[in-house]
Amino acid sequence: MGARFSFSPIPVRAARTSQRGSFGAKQMDIELVRLLITNFGTRGDFEPFFALAGELAAHQHEPIFAIPESAVSMLEQSGFPYVVIAADDPELRKKINLSWSTQADAYEASGRLVEEFSALQSYFPVALKELTELSSTVSVLISGPAQPLARIVHETTGVPFVSVQLSNFGGNGGPAICEAGDRLVNPFRRKIGLPPLKDPFTTGANSPQLALYAMSRHLRPRPATWPAHYQMTGFFFAEPTYHPSPELIDFLQAGPAPVVVTLGSMPHESPERLLSIILQALALSGSRALIQGFDLMPGSLPDNKALYAVEYVPHSWLFRFAGCVVTHGGAGTAAAVFRSGVPGIFVPHSEIYDQRYWSQLAHEYGCTVPPIPIHKLAPTTLADAILQCRNDNMLRNKSLDLGSKIRSERGVGAARQMIERMSASFGLS
Repeated sequence: MGARFSFSPIPVRAARTSQRGSFGAKQMDIELVRLLITNFGTRGDFEPFFALAGELAAHQHEPIFAIPESAVSMLEQSGFPYVVIAADDPELRKKINLSWSTQADAYEASGRLVEEFSALQSYFPVALKELTELSSTVSVLISGPAQPLARIVHETTGVPFVSVQLSNFGGNGGPAICEAGDRLVNPFRRKIGLPPLKDPFTTGANSPQLALYAMSRHLRPRPATWPAHYQMTGFFFAEPTYHPSPELIDFLQAGPAPVVVTLGSMPHESPERLLSIILQALALSGSRALIQGFDLMPGSLPDNKALYAVEYVPHSWLFRFAGCVVTHGGAGTAAAVFRSGVPGIFVPHSEIYDQRYWSQLAHEYGCTVPPIPIHKLAPTTLADAILQCRNDNMLRNKSLDLGSKIRSERGVGAARQMIERMSASFGLS
């Protein structure tokens, strides 16, 4: 189980390790260091960092998380030590997500976005103070794209800083996000004596020392225009230690590979209506299906022989048993679809999320059918997409090809080696 952690300075310990792979093979002395990892958001914003933390811990480093209260249950399940920093507001985040998902103009509506985000400003001073204090006890600070204060900690303390983007699009996009960052983060930066940044909610949050992009070169190569300290690692995955129930195993083995439906933690105005659309599409396509989410309990769906409801099951374990995956297309879920080698049906929920980019990129590669925006989802449309995934051999072969390439990468290993090299360059090893 995870544990709330009391920080105190500790001496680092030296070890000898071998660095291999695309970085070349050589022996080097590496100090085993304590690293503070921070981010905000839902499960998809944390799971890649659990994979990275596992890789760091496997090489005797000491990863510790700084998290909001809303992430405590995830950290306790992960087993990593953590410290809770200034609270965020889960209900406010849910409200914002629902607004983004249902408002067609969210991509451009910067005024409304600033208004919705403004309440979060009240957490900045306390969160910055706590993150600064925690950073004084570690050798390296690692931050995800949803934490805008990590770069400020680096700039004000000099602690070595690694940023991690979960896509090479630089996070969520659009004029609304750019303007919201300028109007909400930059006034706080000016107040504490720092210059403003361009796009502080996205690429402006990147580290000036090492900015990692946790996605695969097989989907899109590293842009030639990137600065040298921007590096693409491959997706972050951890092999799940998951033990499925006998009932789940029985369902998976009882017939053809099922459609897996998972829309992450996206809120919906009418979950009942959305579930009805999905169930009609499954019936029209004659599909067995495993449905994750919608607060369903096993046995609560009609015709239990063809439909099975699950709570959370690790995607990197589950998707390989699917015939196809119906998903919103967030970064973590999209990566798991690509790795599985099965076709995807992406249902992006808003122009403002990175879902729109993953949907486009996956379709261009040829491993998904054309994306179906959530407001255009209908039983016949989804049924046709399921049948295409089932019958289109070219689509299935492209998916298999991409899955093989993704599985050949070790993004967390590449990231760990880059972090160790950066640490060495600052005299931490």
